[in-house]
Amino acid sequence: MKSMRNAELGMRNKSKTVIEAKCLGCGCTDSRACLPLVGDPCHWLRVDYKLGIGVCSECPEKIEEFEKKVMASRGTLHSRQALINTGHRDAESAEKTMEAKV
Repeated sequence: MKSMRNAELGMRNKSKTVIEAKCLGCGCTDSRACLPLVGDPCHWLRVDYKLGIGVCSECPEKIEEFEKKVMASRGTLHSRQALINTGHRDAESAEKTMEAKV
């Protein structure tokens, strides 16, 4: 019971709001992963806990929608860094993604 309480506290920020992301595709969350018929439960391909959204491994077609929402929420000045922070390996990868969208 004590460990469960610690886990709950770990998922809360200073304002006591639970921080849990929800997949844009299927609606799975940190606490309710997709359980495919074969293989392991899903995992995040992209996730932004500030926005409370993500894209799980079962919904890769939603990555573009996710990136647009992240960039829109942070404005164009921060879009390159937002892409890096949300799963791109480096600045070059983020720049290529941004150039492809223009």
